[in-house]
Amino acid sequence: MKSVGTLGNNSVNERTEYAPPHSKGPGAKTYIYTVYALSAPPQLTVPPAQVSREVLLTAMKDRILATAELEVVYSRPEGATATGNDRRPNPPPPRP
Repeated sequence: MKSVGTLGNNSVNERTEYAPPHSKGPGAKTYIYTVYALSAPPQLTVPPAQVSREVLLTAMKDRILATAELEVVYSRPEGATATGNDRRPNPPPPRP
């Protein structure tokens, strides 16, 4: 399979690698993932380590054909920690 894309900086730990969202503290957190359909690869003028969200969106500006969003709600129960035997809580009830 041919390589697809290059990883740039992430907004979680500012490393040039994927980092999942980090939920801090108890309660529901909403994450929105946006997928872009592009007419051509974005042309970046900076090294991958310097690519921020703003740089990428600017490079994609005139190449976006369509977008889709996925909204995910994660809830950490009171007293749970991010390490050890972190148990996933029950999913939230469906929206009305």
